[in-house]
Formats: sequence, C-alpha cells, structure tokens
Amino acid sequence: MKALVVGSLLLGLVSRGEQQERFSYWPARELVGYGERLAPKMDSDKRGLEELANFGSHSVLMVYRESSADPVAHDGTDFYVVQNGKATLVLGGELVERRRKKPGEFSGSSIRGGKRFQIRAGDAINIPPQMPHEIILEPGEFITYLVVKIP
Repeated sequence: MKALVVGSLLLGLVSRGEQQERFSYWPARELVGYGERLAPKMDSDKRGLEELANFGSHSVLMVYRESSADPVAHDGTDFYVVQNGKATLVLGGELVERRRKKPGEFSGSSIRGGKRFQIRAGDAINIPPQMPHEIILEPGEFITYLVVKIP
C-alpha cells in the first residue's frame, strides 16, 4: 500500500514536471520589441520571422513585415495578435488564380470578395482553416504580429 501511494505521488510529480516543460511565458515588453530584432533578418519578401516555440499540437511565431504578403489559404488555423504597426487584413472571399504552393497551402494573385479590416497593436484575429487571407501594407508602413499556428 505504501509503495502504491509513493508511486502515485511520483507519477503526479512527473506529470506536473512534464506540464512545466511545455509551459512558456513571453512578457509583453519582449513581444513589443521583437520587430527591431527581426528587421535585420528580413528575407527578399521583406519579412522576418522567428519560431518562438513548437509544442507539437501548435507552434508560435513572431513575424515582422515591411511589405504586403501574398494572399494565401491553408489547412491549419492561424491566430494573430498584433504587437505594433498597422496594416489592412483581407479575410474570406476566394483566391484569384489559386495555385498550390505546397501540400495543404494555396496562394493567389488577389482575393475576390474578402472583407477588409484595419489592424493595429492589440488586435487579435482568428483565421479558420482554408480561409483566404492577405496582409496589405502601405509604402513605409510595417507590422509585427505573433502567430499561433494550429495544424
């Protein structure tokens, strides 16, 4: 009986330890300043990104942009939280000239019939699977946003 109780306590500690290993915390002061860190890492599309964590069931990325993104639709859900900057986000409608980029992901030349939103720091957006979306930046503008990607 004593061994069963001790075993149960150890199992509880191991389970709690596993949960703690999967726990992540990012203070707001770090997230807001991420754009400055990512700007020097921009690719040819004027986008810098960094994966903050991959939990298996979902991943967390920080993205910095100085130019518009191609319209896309993909199998997973995206959840955005804007850290700083501003942009126009087009959601819904249909991809014009839809083409497969890779398995489960499509791009297009534009979005027809989508709804436009002006997004800025503090805004949160849930983008369900296969919903076309596009970020449009005016010249000289930028945006930094956290993305939770759920396959």
